[in-house]
Amino acid sequence: MNEWTKMAYDQKWLDQQPSDVWEVVTALKQQLTLEAEETVRDLLREVGRAEARRECNERGEPYITEFNKVARSVYYYDSLSEAISFAESLGWVDQFGDAPELCYGEWSPAVADSCEAEVLEYIKSKGYRVINYTEEV
Repeated sequence: MNEWTKMAYDQKWLDQQPSDVWEVVTALKQQLTLEAEETVRDLLREVGRAEARRECNERGEPYITEFNKVARSVYYYDSLSEAISFAESLGWVDQFGDAPELCYGEWSPAVADSCEAEVLEYIKSKGYRVINYTEEV
């Protein structure tokens, strides 16, 4: 029994004898897609990107498609250094200085906050939703 048939039985849609089978198929696809998206978001939050990708590949469609949609549109903010690296991979140019300058006292909490705000804004400008580890996806 495939996922759609199982869902149809669970929802008792097969007992209703719908006049339009297309409505049932469309509703099943939508429900399965929503459930797959929710599962992908849970996996990303609970086990991380690599394990979530493996799990979605094992489950097949529509989990693979939903993983690709969700994973591409979300940036998980864990640390400023990782955010800087990711932003630079998207084309951001660091105007705040590098490690040697930090050793001479030029780095301050205010500079770090400014850098963080600029980096996260740049990532958002590239179409990513930025969340940290405490937020729900």
